[in-house]
Amino acid sequence: MANISERRDKDGNIISYQIRVFRGRDASGKRLKDYQLTWKPAPGMTPRQVKKELERQATLFEEACRNGQVSIEKPTFEKYANYVIDLKQRNGAKAKTISRYRDILSRIIPELGPIKLTDLRAEHLNRFYAKLAEPGQRRDCERAVASTNIAAWLTRNKLSRAKLAAKAHVSPASVSTAASGGTFSVETATKIAEAMGGSFKDYFKVVRSNDTLSAKTIVEHHRLISTILRQAMKEGLVLYNLAERATPPKVPKHEMQAFEIADLEAILEALQTEPLKWQVCVQLMISTGARRGEIMGLRWSCVDWKNNRLYLSENRVYTPETGAISTTLKTEESRYVTVSPAIMSMLWEWRLEQMEHFSKLNIPAPLYVMTAEGGGPMHPDSPTDWLDKFSKRHGLPHIHPHAFRHTQASILIAEHVDILTVSKRLGHKKVSTTLDIYSHLLAKSDAEASDKIDELLYQKQA
Repeated sequence: MANISERRDKDGNIISYQIRVFRGRDASGKRLKDYQLTWKPAPGMTPRQVKKELERQATLFEEACRNGQVSIEKPTFEKYANYVIDLKQRNGAKAKTISRYRDILSRIIPELGPIKLTDLRAEHLNRFYAKLAEPGQRRDCERAVASTNIAAWLTRNKLSRAKLAAKAHVSPASVSTAASGGTFSVETATKIAEAMGGSFKDYFKVVRSNDTLSAKTIVEHHRLISTILRQAMKEGLVLYNLAERATPPKVPKHEMQAFEIADLEAILEALQTEPLKWQVCVQLMISTGARRGEIMGLRWSCVDWKNNRLYLSENRVYTPETGAISTTLKTEESRYVTVSPAIMSMLWEWRLEQMEHFSKLNIPAPLYVMTAEGGGPMHPDSPTDWLDKFSKRHGLPHIHPHAFRHTQASILIAEHVDILTVSKRLGHKKVSTTLDIYSHLLAKSDAEASDKIDELLYQKQA
């Protein structure tokens, strides 16, 4: 039976109760340290309510101990959080996911790290979320901007942006941002400056911003905390997932960027004046709705010339820790995507041009459809950088690669293609994911269906 003792402050007031459950004895007969749980009554509870709830907590705790759901270990949140992320990495979580987890955790640890898992309370989380919403929480409050003309430096030194990026171990998009006078992280600027043979102050300066973190970013912190506590509950370190009792901010729902047909036509017209390599890259994103990394990971061996299909099985991603690497697809499920004969014809034309180009450079025939200067796979950030410059060059709206994915979904749904087909083409693991993302488009289709029923059945009776 559980043993209950009071814990009082210096004035003699009860502040909490300690619940102990006998754990047993070791092989030599020495009594093992008891299982312990500290329970604190909520403010305003009457003595009768306290007694009733205390008895309930003691019963639940004793039962959990009996079922092997309680551990004697009491790690801090920091120690356990790092353990969970390492566990996920060993179990095959994506490199980009682990990188994001560690980035988010670096903000969580200073606030929650020293607290023991068993002492963590919902108010700790709510105070943390409130602090994240204050100005100055963004790490990019301190950003770097070029203090000299980086583009001119590249020209003088006969160095391409891609080569400087490779030398600095950063993405080509970062070098392009520096060359165009945009802001980016101080850490990345330092790497670029060192690759240029100088120090940060030789080529860059710091600018400050008071932008706050978005609700979406704060909720990302909440989700990671919840993931960590869910594992702790599974391992018997805590009785329940405390994050479920916290109150993160609500994330306003934004409509994703999708192009109208007229916008696509303008993009395609402007694309005709660009190198064939980039025509192929953009056309593949438009025609397949595939993720940017999936197109960057497309190999020639995965082009099914006979059936006009592409086999998407490799995803190219970039993280600061790993650089550009290949992984499996986001959902772990490879898929075929059928494309039009016109796209296949363009691919064949590009294949011949690509082989001729690298043959002149004495470089073996590339394995990838989209290649960098040396014949290897293109950096996964390159399309984003190129499309940004392309849209400015032609006076087009800002273009992000993911917008083509949303555009494909919008067109298919508007044309009443069934949602299962749309989901499989986009590579969603569950149809519910597609339904959630494109619910506003489906609502519009539902209204059109209602109008059609009205037209066919009821207006004839009027």
